[in-house]
Amino acid sequence: NKKLDQMVEERNIKLAKLTAKLLADSESVKIRHGQRLHDGIGQQLTGVQLLCASLSDQLLDENNATASLTHLLRTRATSTHEQIRRISRMLFPVRIEQVGLMPALDELSSSISDIKLIEFKVVEPGDPPSLPEMISLQLYRICQETALHAIDRLRADRISIRIDETHSEYLLGIEHNGSSISDFDERGQLTLIQYRLKNISGSMRASISTRGMQKTTISIPKTRTIG
Repeated sequence: NKKLDQMVEERNIKLAKLTAKLLADSESVKIRHGQRLHDGIGQQLTGVQLLCASLSDQLLDENNATASLTHLLRTRATSTHEQIRRISRMLFPVRIEQVGLMPALDELSSSISDIKLIEFKVVEPGDPPSLPEMISLQLYRICQETALHAIDRLRADRISIRIDETHSEYLLGIEHNGSSISDFDERGQLTLIQYRLKNISGSMRASISTRGMQKTTISIPKTRTIG
């Protein structure tokens, strides 16, 4: 029995290391693509906007009738640039490190609402909890991945997120009006979230909210051990 217990312990240690590496690699990919969007495509679009502005001014000075077309092109380039900026911030939520989880979730809800044209709100508690950075990042990703899955796969057009805390745990509630969450495991979303929860000793349960919406509740003990 002692040898078996030792083997189980060694296996759990290996699994914890693999989980941590999986999450670190996933985060690294997101950050890399987010920076590419912001620094690469974003800067190119800035150049396009400047060129359009310069061309528009030149055509206006020449009383050229096509000046309005350059203004329209600049407007569309600006709109595209803003969408790229929002997507890059979703991939690389630097505000978590700077100001915490709640402002990052506010920006996430605003970005997804604009891009997906749905209702997405973050319910602010009276006294927002101050979470450790490791927990904040994992909860942000869980909210992001759950929301996008609910929109793209479960046809949700209303999503609500709320974070609270008790004396012993942090609680994250995600509600949406999409179809049954029984198919949530499609394409591995549930597995990835389970890895995230394991890394912060969290647990998850599904239910129906008082408003008849699909609800996922995440519980994170304050005395957790991070893998």
